[in-house]
Formats: sequence, C-alpha cells, structure tokens
Amino acid sequence: MANNYLQFSFAVDPGSEERKAWIRELLSQVDSDDPSPEFLAIFKGYGDDCEGTSWEAELGFSWELDDVDGLWIYAEENGDTDAVASFLKAFLEFEGGDGAQVGFTYAIWCSRPRINEFSGGAIRVYLDGGEAKVSYCDAYEWLAMEMR
Repeated sequence: MANNYLQFSFAVDPGSEERKAWIRELLSQVDSDDPSPEFLAIFKGYGDDCEGTSWEAELGFSWELDDVDGLWIYAEENGDTDAVASFLKAFLEFEGGDGAQVGFTYAIWCSRPRINEFSGGAIRVYLDGGEAKVSYCDAYEWLAMEMR
C-alpha cells in the first residue's frame, strides 16, 4: 500500500498590525462551531461536511503567525491549495494595492516509487485592478504542453 501527499510550506509578510489582527481573527475561527460570515464566504464549500471535525482538518492547511517569520502557511500531508488560494485572495484584497502578489510551490508525492505519482506546481495570487486573481502552474500540464 502507498500513501499520497500534497505538501507546501511558505511564509508571507503580513504587513500592518491591522492585517495581523484580521488574520488572527479570521483564522482563529477554524476551531469555531459558529464561524463568521466573512470566514464562510472565503472558505465556502470547504467545511460543508466538517460536522464533528475541525475546520482546519477540512481546509487542508495549518498556520502560525509571529513577528519573526510572519504568517507561515503549511500542510504536512494532504494540503488543499485551493483553500490556501482562497485565503490569499482575501488576504491581498484586505489591504493590498495593484501589484501586490503572493506565490508558493507545492509537492505531490507518493510514499512508494510508483509511476506518475510524483508532481508539483506553483500558485500565484495577485491583485489586478483591485481584484484578486489566481494563476496555477501544474508540473504535469506544463510537461504535456512542452512535449507536444
């Protein structure tokens, strides 16, 4: 038997004290039985079936915020890059101006050396005209395009 994983680990400069407070308030709700409408709007669809479990387990990422490393976002086993991208869109829209951007890479791997079970990619979240947008680069898709 083999296990598959999706992992990432990156840090973001949270910027102002207001944004730090917003991050703490928003992400502290992962353990809440009654999260705010803002939390639900950002993460809609991710916690729909989290009855009896935590939002953090459903969201597929963990976080830590401190004054040295900033906002650390990571997944140790089964990360959800779409949930992270959704959060980062709200993060940039909170206080960012045009040109603001955040990017991260991720790895997809298998505990056994199986054919085509290893990959990865990158995600860029950026503001364009005040609207947050996401661009994805998947290693399999890139390779397929290059090999045509």
